[in-house]
Amino acid sequence: MSEEEDSRRQDPPAPSGGESSGAGSSERAPLPSWNRTRTKRREKRSDATDDAFTRGVRGAGVAAVKQGRLVAMGVAALVAVLAGGVYLYQQYSNKGAEASRAVARAAALQARAFVGDAEQLGLPKDAVPPSPVVPDEAARTTALRSALEELEATDAPGSVVDLLAAANAMRAGDGAQALERYEAFLKAVPADHALAFLAHEGVVLAKAATSDTDGALARLGELLDAPGHYSEAGAFYRDVLLAHRGRLLEAANKPEQAASAYRLVHQEFDLNDTNPGVMDEFVRKRLEVLDPGALTKTPAADSSSGGTPSAKSADSKSSDSKSSDSKSAAKEPGETKAGATESAASKPGETKAGE
Repeated sequence: MSEEEDSRRQDPPAPSGGESSGAGSSERAPLPSWNRTRTKRREKRSDATDDAFTRGVRGAGVAAVKQGRLVAMGVAALVAVLAGGVYLYQQYSNKGAEASRAVARAAALQARAFVGDAEQLGLPKDAVPPSPVVPDEAARTTALRSALEELEATDAPGSVVDLLAAANAMRAGDGAQALERYEAFLKAVPADHALAFLAHEGVVLAKAATSDTDGALARLGELLDAPGHYSEAGAFYRDVLLAHRGRLLEAANKPEQAASAYRLVHQEFDLNDTNPGVMDEFVRKRLEVLDPGALTKTPAADSSSGGTPSAKSADSKSSDSKSSDSKSAAKEPGETKAGATESAASKPGETKAGE
């Protein structure tokens, strides 16, 4: 038994399937290699955990990865647009500041320039004068012309340029040019513009400067008599327009109508008030010449009929009011005292009977 067991151990069994035992039967099979690149693919799962939110997040991530270049380009374009907007806004602000400085310089030369030597102001040497200083009127005109040329080169509104140029033309004595620029300003701005009155007054003065007195009076009639702001009693600048009407009527040799316009100023604005207006002194002097008795009356007494009369009604009744004022002013003091004495000497019985 022992010999048979030994022979079995020494001689392995023959391969099954009729395979012959040759030289290759003694070679061993190769061992599997652990290659990290070859991994088992995970099968797609469609269970309940793969919901719509998860799929959406996964899809967004994949899309962001694929469209990363487009997103970067969009962000760069947005930044460029914002930078360009800031730059354009700064340029617009700078141009507005330049236009404002040009307007201020031209207006200062026009309205409040000091003509003479700067030493007359008594300022320190290093101090900046509060107003432009020019040696004479010729230098002022030259400086103002250059300031207007600089102003026209900026982005300032054309209406402002027209108003300043019209004022400069009036100063130079060119009424036709001033009239053209004033009319251009009024066409460019609304009727209730804050500077509209300056243009209206400039039109009247320019027409008068070109010897068109009738045209100036017609323009004043449109402003004072037609329905509007200046036709209301006590309105702003109405006293100035009435004073211009009186002045032009005097120039047209119509003193009675001129006195009526001056009396309207006294009735609506009270020349005896402690707060005088712009034209009060001028109107007072003209009334002292044309109708001295009008200044002794108070506006309440003049308008006791129930309101301030209009310019048209005052013009139509100017002769009657002037004659009545002249009669009242021509009364002697003795007659007045005599009338007062007779009234005081009446009997007490008569007074009671009258009561």
